Amino acid sequence: MDNRPSNEELIHKVKELEHQLRQARSMEAIGALTGGITHRFNNILGAIIGCTELSLLDIEKGTQVHHHLTEVLKAGERGKNLLKQIQILYRQKEKTWRPVKISLIIKEVIQNLRAVLSNNTEIRESIEADSDIIEADPVQIHQVLMNLCTNAYQAMGEEGGVLKVHLADIDLDYEGVADYPDMDQGSYLILSISDTGHGIKGDAVERIFDPSYTATGLEKEQGLGLAVVCCIVRSHGGAITVQSEPEKGTTFKVFLPKLNKAITLDKE
Repeated sequence: MDNRPSNEELIHKVKELEHQLRQARSMEAIGALTGGITHRFNNILGAIIGCTELSLLDIEKGTQVHHHLTEVLKAGERGKNLLKQIQILYRQKEKTWRPVKISLIIKEVIQNLRAVLSNNTEIRESIEADSDIIEADPVQIHQVLMNLCTNAYQAMGEEGGVLKVHLADIDLDYEGVADYPDMDQGSYLILSISDTGHGIKGDAVERIFDPSYTATGLEKEQGLGLAVVCCIVRSHGGAITVQSEPEKGTTFKVFLPKLNKAITLDKE
C-alpha cells in the first residue's frame, strides 16, 4: 500500500508553510522596527498624558474643552497599552516560568468574566485533563485566556449565547505535530474556547494572527491582540488554531506541553 501523500496534500502543505513563512517574516520586520522606536514613543506618550492631566486640573468639568482633553487622555492611554502589547510580542527577556496548574487560571478567568457578563450569556467549564500542570509564565497564560474568552463573549453580542471552556489531554505523535513546526512530539494539554456567535467572515480566519491585520469578523478585537496570544503560545512550545463558520460560532484551540516530571507547586 502506497502511504505517500497525494499531490493535493503536498500542495496544501506547501501553502500552509508559505503562510507560516509570511507570518514569521511579518513579525520579524515589525520586531526590527520596534526596538529603536518603542522607548521614544513611550517618552512622547508620557509627555502627552502628563500635560493633559495637568491641563484637566485647570479646566472646569462639563465644558467642551474638558471633554476634548479627556478624549486626548483616553487616546494616550490606549497608545500606551498598545506599546505594552508590542513589547510583549517582540521584547527579548529572561523567562520567568514556573510550574503552573492551568485549571486554577481557568477558574480565575471565568470568575472574573461572570462578574461582567450579561444574564443571557452562559459559561460552561469542563476540565478533563488527568494532569494540568505546565511550565509557564502564569501572567502570560492568564492574558491568553482572558483575551480569547473576552473575544468569545464579545462575538456573541447583546443577544448572548454559550461560551465553552474545555481542557483535556492529548498525545501528539510525529504526524500530529507535522502541521506545527514549533512543537515536538509528546504529551500536551488542549484548551478549547468556543462561542455561539456570528463567526469570523471572509479571509479573517487565515489572517487573524497577523500583527498588522485587524479582524473584520470581530467587531471589537484588534489583530494585534491575537498576535500577542499567538506569540505567547508559541514561546511556550505550543500552537494555536482557529475554526469558524458564519452564524455557527468560533473555536480557538491552544496546545501547551504538559510538565510530566515530578514537581512541587508553589502555594498561591
